[in-house]
Amino acid sequence: MTTKPIKKPRSQAMQITLTELQDMIPTFIICNAVVAVACSLYYIFTENWGVFTDVALLLRFAAGLLLGNAAAIGNFCLLGMKSARIIAKKNKRYAQTYATTNYFVRYIGAFALFGILIKLKVINPYTVVFPLFIPRIHYIVKALFNKN
Repeated sequence: MTTKPIKKPRSQAMQITLTELQDMIPTFIICNAVVAVACSLYYIFTENWGVFTDVALLLRFAAGLLLGNAAAIGNFCLLGMKSARIIAKKNKRYAQTYATTNYFVRYIGAFALFGILIKLKVINPYTVVFPLFIPRIHYIVKALFNKN
């Protein structure tokens, strides 16, 4: 007789975070499509007048979008996991310091990595930074259209 492995239940904060990420999927798709079209138009009209010859430039655009989206999703998940800990802190001042420090460490790490990759010409700077704003764009648009 075999026993099934016991699954650990996800925390409530992580469940809320995953639900919010699922809600953001259309926003991610639309924003990435806009960035991809804008980058393609820029490339077509400024670089080679309609000829896709520089494959490395196109790969930098794509790599920037992929890395930017991964960073945005990872950052959002980390924020969701840390939010429960921050709320549970008894000392309000300590909780605020913890949240601020966590915020700066996440962004400093991300921008240090992005800076190195941009300097090495692995990614495009515009396509990597834009996805970090997608959660903000999502919540602004959601607030504008929410009647509650």
